[in-house]
Amino acid sequence: MLFTPFTFQNGKTAKNRIFKSAMEEQLAQNDQPSEKLVRLYDTWAKSGAGVLVTGNVMVAESGKGSINDVVISDSRSLEMLKKWAKAGT
Repeated sequence: MLFTPFTFQNGKTAKNRIFKSAMEEQLAQNDQPSEKLVRLYDTWAKSGAGVLVTGNVMVAESGKGSINDVVISDSRSLEMLKKWAKAGT
C-alpha cells in the first residue's frame, strides 16, 4: 500500500504514499533559498518520496522563526525559488 499511487481530491496523483512533511531546514542564505537547500530537496526527490512539503517559508521578515528561514517578500529570490522547486520534483 505504501508504494501505490495516491490521488488527491483535486485530481493530482502522487507516485506513492511516502510524504516528506514540513521541517525547519534552516538553510536559507540572506533570506534566500541556498544551494544547500536545493541539493537537499534534490536528494529527497531522488529518494523516491511521492510528496515533498517545504519547511518554513515566510512572506515577511517579521515572520521568521529563525535566522536561516527563507523569506519571500519581493522578486529577488525568484530564480532560486524556481531552482528549488525544480529540485523537489
